[in-house]
Amino acid sequence: MAPHQVHNIRFYNLEPRAIHCMAYENDLKKLALSRSDNSIEIWNLCYTPHIERTILGEQERTVESIVWCDDRLFSAGLNGMIVEYDLFTLLPKYNIPVTSGPCWCLGINSSKTLIAGGTEDGYINIFQIQDDSLIYEKILDKQEGRILCLAWDSTGEKLVTGSVDAVRIWNVNSGHAIYKMTTGRSMTNKETIVWCVAVTNDFTIISGDSRGKLTFWDGNMGTSIATYQSHEADVLSLCLDDQQTTLYAAGVDPLITTFEKIKLRQNERHKWVKSIQRRIHYHDVRALAYCDGKLFSGGVDGYLCLSSYPPKVLLRYPPIFQKQSVIVAPKVRCVLLCYLNYLEVWRLGETKCNNPTQSQILLPLSKDVVKLIHLESYGKRQIRCASISSDGHWLAYSTDEVFRLYAVNIMKDEPVLERVHLLSKECEVAHCIAFSADSKTLVCLTPSGSLLVINLTIGKELKVLYTLKPFDEKLVTDLIHLLQVSSDGEYIVVADRQSNIIIWKSGEVSSELIITYFGNM
Repeated sequence: MAPHQVHNIRFYNLEPRAIHCMAYENDLKKLALSRSDNSIEIWNLCYTPHIERTILGEQERTVESIVWCDDRLFSAGLNGMIVEYDLFTLLPKYNIPVTSGPCWCLGINSSKTLIAGGTEDGYINIFQIQDDSLIYEKILDKQEGRILCLAWDSTGEKLVTGSVDAVRIWNVNSGHAIYKMTTGRSMTNKETIVWCVAVTNDFTIISGDSRGKLTFWDGNMGTSIATYQSHEADVLSLCLDDQQTTLYAAGVDPLITTFEKIKLRQNERHKWVKSIQRRIHYHDVRALAYCDGKLFSGGVDGYLCLSSYPPKVLLRYPPIFQKQSVIVAPKVRCVLLCYLNYLEVWRLGETKCNNPTQSQILLPLSKDVVKLIHLESYGKRQIRCASISSDGHWLAYSTDEVFRLYAVNIMKDEPVLERVHLLSKECEVAHCIAFSADSKTLVCLTPSGSLLVINLTIGKELKVLYTLKPFDEKLVTDLIHLLQVSSDGEYIVVADRQSNIIIWKSGEVSSELIITYFGNM
């Protein structure tokens, strides 16, 4: 193999984005998780776990809870809205306001016909789940204080909520609370916050609270069965396995503690007993999800961890972006680094020795790296995609609101960016961007799935040469997430989430080759 140099970039410093909540959809094998920047990632767990789609966050729309209803995704947040998302355009479909302020938690009944939301002022909002909307059903009796967590029972007739100092059981039909079960307080008489609840098929209720205690309740009688000091600090998340015989708990004390349901020898009664505990994270664990014998966990450190025991397995996935984060402009030795809501362009350093006598050695720099450009996105919105041309003359990025194209001159002492206005109104937003190797063509993928091929020849008017519409021609059936122009500029290639690959010859509107199903892409 020919010798080559590898640049070890030590100046790309991404801030970790904490995981706030998770929801798993068993039929789709997909895990949705929200991060501290209010974005939502959808992970495909069919084979090797990977990010399949990313819904960008907004400062005005926090995500405190997310739930699946078959292939539909809902979230709720402090803006007091329940939001359903379009998983094709990756944008909100609609917002439904809840009664009285922020919404802290969501839950869907077993028949997937009703969704419940608990609010800051103690209201439980019930909505019917229709084909394309949510329809207001009722509000249960107001309780004192905020409702921080909720869970339905297996019949869908009762609802369990957790708040300050109490766990309540509600009759959904009547709208009244059946039982109020008090948790007690610590020795300092500090109020106890119930952060999470879980309900088994036999109506055993498990709650985790700010004292670090797990309490098991008899839901039929409204009485406590057992209490365990499982953690030294707040228990923030609970998760049951598919058979509902194993319980996982974690929180501010990052130990993931396991409880097993065993049968007592002397009678037919069952008891929950403490089993193993593992330290997988070193900071707060805020979310747990169980998937086919594996436990997914996430929290403040931003890592999504997959673990099991036995056999002992641990995989850690760092909080990196789905989008291409590092793009090289080889002709000018520059690199584009993509962050959450801004871009940086750096000129790479140069070495004193271009022909080293040994391999795999560090070469001293004769010229250090230089940051040429720092560009914040419009309105500091999160960036969907970005790219730089190979000669460094063009820079483009898109958020979910705007698309920006710049002509760049980096040869001067002070780099100059000049915004270029595209004539086509179709390219107001892009999901993918690609430049040709000769930097004369730009290809943009719009949210509707159209490909705009734009002429970038200097001295000529920028215009759309032609438009490719693979969805109208039924060449692809799902979200296009990969776009590439061949090195010779002859071919344009896209791939969708259903593993379809479409290849066009440059300058032709009709597709030349279709390759279908390459496993999971």
